[in-house]
Amino acid sequence: MPGHTHEDIDQMFSRFSTHLEREDAPTIPELFQHLTKAYTPNPDCRLMTSMWDFRDIIDKEIAAISGHSRPHQFTAKLVSGKVQLKAKLWPDPEEPEVDIPVNRFIPQFPKCTSVKEWKINELDSRIVEHKIALKSVEEDLEKWAETPMDKVSFTTFWTKFLVDEERQPGKPAWRLSHLKHHMPPLDEKSVINDETRASLEKLSRKNKAPIQIVVKGKPGNRKRKLQKADVQRSCPKKARK
Repeated sequence: MPGHTHEDIDQMFSRFSTHLEREDAPTIPELFQHLTKAYTPNPDCRLMTSMWDFRDIIDKEIAAISGHSRPHQFTAKLVSGKVQLKAKLWPDPEEPEVDIPVNRFIPQFPKCTSVKEWKINELDSRIVEHKIALKSVEEDLEKWAETPMDKVSFTTFWTKFLVDEERQPGKPAWRLSHLKHHMPPLDEKSVINDETRASLEKLSRKNKAPIQIVVKGKPGNRKRKLQKADVQRSCPKKARK
């Protein structure tokens, strides 16, 4: 989300980058070994061969939204069989909450059964691009085999990897049904101390504008706008009018 930090993730990948400056990782297993050594607690590295494309189907249903980068806390609850979304500027019990109009934001969210029934479309541009990339890697592998830097393990691994990539991947595991329900903490007291509260109040005085999350346009407009922007960026400046 724009405006929100990911300090834990940034720190982890910073350590990865520093470690790999000193070590070579010509194959994926060797890369995983180095990543495991580079950070504590040791990360669990796994190779994903396929994943669910939620974005493609959600983009067809979701409406454009603005004002959602300012809040620092969001809550989602199931009330009478319907999802209720709320937002707060700060995670403080005294901070007012605002409702997010879910019925307009996502009018018809796809059911899990329709998601699990998705099939791979061989004509999808991403599938075509993937096959082109595989061909390029095959050509690079042939060049590596002609150099003294090549190792038997390197060629063996990537040859098998490319063969596996040519096969149609199976459906990834469906994890959503196994997610546990949110359990609110037993201690509902605020974790914000007096010093932090004073800083928040000072910042709040500078930013008195109320949260205003607005749904703009109809479902699908966001995707069309993004596509239009991509076309404009790809056109030469002289061609734009």
